[in-house]
Amino acid sequence: MAADAAPSTLGFVGLGIMGEAMALNLLKLGQPVVVWNRNAEKCSSLAAAGASVAASAADVAARADITFAMLADPAAAEAVALGPAGVVEGAVQSRAPLRTR
Repeated sequence: MAADAAPSTLGFVGLGIMGEAMALNLLKLGQPVVVWNRNAEKCSSLAAAGASVAASAADVAARADITFAMLADPAAAEAVALGPAGVVEGAVQSRAPLRTR
């Protein structure tokens, strides 16, 4: 990234032990972060730390340049990615191509 370029907005879907800690560390570094969790209460500590809270997983993917998912199991990952208002729906709306790893 060029020195004068704006930092990428990072999205986090799933704010369990790993997702919350990773998002919080990025916020501490001044990185713009947008978050969503199936249990909305999990977003409150990150919102207090400066994260933007999205209305859905799709909203995270639409607003973020890069989206991370930290979900409990394959069934949760599939539901959040492919379900209504899921990550794939938001990625289609965003300016970034959809890539998985």
